[in-house]
Amino acid sequence: MPYKFILIPVLDGEEHELELNRFLASKRVLGVHKSLVTQDGYQYWAFCVDYRVGTRNEHGVAESAGSSPGRRKERRDPREWLPPETHQDYERLRKKRLELAKATGVAAYVVFTNRQLEEMVLRRVRTLDGLKGLTGITDAQLSTYAERFLTELQATFQDDGHATNGQPVPTDRGVGEPATRAVESAQRQA
Repeated sequence: MPYKFILIPVLDGEEHELELNRFLASKRVLGVHKSLVTQDGYQYWAFCVDYRVGTRNEHGVAESAGSSPGRRKERRDPREWLPPETHQDYERLRKKRLELAKATGVAAYVVFTNRQLEEMVLRRVRTLDGLKGLTGITDAQLSTYAERFLTELQATFQDDGHATNGQPVPTDRGVGEPATRAVESAQRQA
């Protein structure tokens, strides 16, 4: 990790202060150390800045060296591939997830991930066993949120004629057509 050393005269150092502040605002700063030094009868503040290589983008977000928008994981809106008849249910569950996240002071994905919400909608989950069958579900999620979330699930999917009894519904993530056929198949079996 590189270091940047900047000397700022104690008297009339405004221009150097601006230089330091611009540098700090443009880097991912790990630490700043300062000392008062005397050189040739003048006093200076000596700053040593420990930083990571990288800059901040136009939004002020730190980017590491070599990062580019193309390297970030692409987020897709589940409504682009979920069957249209499930969009309202998905939004209802997202709102409940956000409510629980705010109430417990955690990020929404800690309560349940988007993928888990998608599975809940496609499987029409209404029971604890149905929740346990979700991809990546943890004991912590179940013990902390299941009871409060089940109430919402049961209200969302009560006698809707789309029950799959919590069984997995095969989907092709990214294409709504296979998911629609899977839900229709589950409806015929119910």
